[in-house]
Amino acid sequence: MAATSILAASSGGLDLLSGIFSMDAADSRAATLRSQANLVTAEANADASRYASEATAFKASQKMAFLKSGVKLEGSPLDILDETARVSAENISAIRARGQAQALSLKSEASAVKAEGRLAFLKSAVGATKTIATTGAAMGWWAPGEKVAKAGPSSSSASGSKTYSKSSKLNL
Repeated sequence: MAATSILAASSGGLDLLSGIFSMDAADSRAATLRSQANLVTAEANADASRYASEATAFKASQKMAFLKSGVKLEGSPLDILDETARVSAENISAIRARGQAQALSLKSEASAVKAEGRLAFLKSAVGATKTIATTGAAMGWWAPGEKVAKAGPSSSSASGSKTYSKSSKLNL
């Protein structure tokens, strides 16, 4: 009986340990995904800044080309410069939006992975409880479906203090 008890406890403990390792691995993976999300956001912002600098330089070169050729910056040439600025702003917004979307996707995946790890732990806890309960029922520790009684007061002494007996059961 003692060997069975030890085996049941060991099996339950291993179930729990497996769940803890699964949860820890999921937490590590989720942290990696969140780190990747932060990196994607930083890269998108850097790309947007680089593009903004290039767009500003291009607009300046357009302006200089117009002025060198004797074209006044009004009418169509000014419309061209305005269009360059508008397209640049749209592209910068698109670069940042793409980075934010990728980061959001990675953060969502991180949340899902973390939830899967928590679920694995909960499943292992239930498995451990089931193993111990099934073994206990098979060994006659308690009948299947019986509520496990807790040790409780069995009598009172003359001084009014309660004494406890290891074998006393409470009907729950």
